[in-house]
Amino acid sequence: MDAIWIENMNTVLDDNCTLCLPNGERIKLNPTTMRALFEVQDLSVASPATVSRCGMVYMPPEELGWQPYVTTWIDVKFRTERGAGEEAAAYLHSLFNEHVDAGLNWVRRKAKESVPSVDINLVTSCTFILHALLAPERGVDFSKPTEVLHPQLLKLFVYSFMWSIGGNMNAGAWDPWDGWMRDRFPVFPSSGLVFDYFVDSSDFSFQPWSKCVPAFEYSAATPYFEMLVPTLDTVRYSFLLEVLLEVQKSVLFTGDTGVGKSVIVADSLARFTETKNIVPVTIYFSAQVRANIRGARPARPARGHRVQQRQPWRGVESEGDREGVVCAYYS
Repeated sequence: MDAIWIENMNTVLDDNCTLCLPNGERIKLNPTTMRALFEVQDLSVASPATVSRCGMVYMPPEELGWQPYVTTWIDVKFRTERGAGEEAAAYLHSLFNEHVDAGLNWVRRKAKESVPSVDINLVTSCTFILHALLAPERGVDFSKPTEVLHPQLLKLFVYSFMWSIGGNMNAGAWDPWDGWMRDRFPVFPSSGLVFDYFVDSSDFSFQPWSKCVPAFEYSAATPYFEMLVPTLDTVRYSFLLEVLLEVQKSVLFTGDTGVGKSVIVADSLARFTETKNIVPVTIYFSAQVRANIRGARPARPARGHRVQQRQPWRGVESEGDREGVVCAYYS
């Protein structure tokens, strides 16, 4: 929002409703059938005339809070897309109202984050994970009675809550966060940390990730530096990557150098290539990479392959109806 921009829009925003182009052409717009909606970051350089012309209502994020977003998400995503009933929606809304503010306050007071976040960022991450876990193929049936459905919703909410509100903190805060989570949600087994468990879709009980770690299979044909020994971390982080990709949300893994972020992502995407019908496009970033990489494009496919351009500004191409996934590594 600046004075030059609004000057070019003046004749559109007043009663004339006429768009004046730089070449002198004038286009008359219909005020009855046309409406303009402006979404701006702030109004720091907007004059009173600009505000009055656009009819703007600006709400600072700290005053707006996360509640309007969650209310909309429950109405649109939870009820409409997932088919939940009014009673289930009210119960889930009560879980957010009861626990989110307390969790955010704990994180802000007692935890440190590698990448600074804002409250709405953590809350939206919670809804993304929860939306993926509520998919029908993961065993959630909203036609079940309340005494069965509500405990299932509670456990899925708890899992999403701990990995979103508490997923961005440094590892040094995991032990205190574990104690806080257990006091607030007495649904976890007694051993280990809360991060060591997942919700089993067969009976909606918390099970340890250790039971899902596959055995390492050595192959002489695999180069040494491409070998990946499955661990608890590779399994649980790969699962988070999988569920967020299912709802088409971006994922950012943070951590110190050498902890295995790139290896986990590369191995997961390689496995998802067939099962999830995606084509990963890998871009490596370092201090030598320029900021403007919009022109980057992968190599053209061999002659005879049908290529569909998807999101060209991201430099993604995919074969047929496969989805392109951009994988960026930062060092």
